[in-house]
Amino acid sequence: MISHSLFNNVGMEAISIASVLNIKSELQISKAVLIPPIVAHAALLNHLARASTKVLSFEKYLIEHLPDFSNFNDRYYDSLATAINAIQLLNELELVEISGPLMKKVRAIDFDKSMGKRAEKVFKAAPNISELLSDSSEKLYLNLRIEL
Repeated sequence: MISHSLFNNVGMEAISIASVLNIKSELQISKAVLIPPIVAHAALLNHLARASTKVLSFEKYLIEHLPDFSNFNDRYYDSLATAINAIQLLNELELVEISGPLMKKVRAIDFDKSMGKRAEKVFKAAPNISELLSDSSEKLYLNLRIEL
């Protein structure tokens, strides 16, 4: 079995964040760190990557998929350090620019088959993840029950 830390490494988290930035040209860092715990949940990622899935609102999706978010606080804190490192990696590679609380896309990352099937799912899920993150950070953190 692949360990959680190897499966959800800095590279995969960077790809996840960059794939959402391909949809949105800028993203609050407080929202960017929510992306890795979303893609770390296999069932959630699989559903969000389906062509038939269309997220209409965060609240509606949360209610319909509540079990997939039940341990979100734990997943958030498990991935927080690597999410920050992923953001730093994207910045060092000059794919993003950080300005205060915002990350801005400098260059897009395109999917390549050599990235693997999981990365392909992440790229397919990116529009839905982007839609999930449309609400304010305060509302997202409250509804996801992240304990600050």
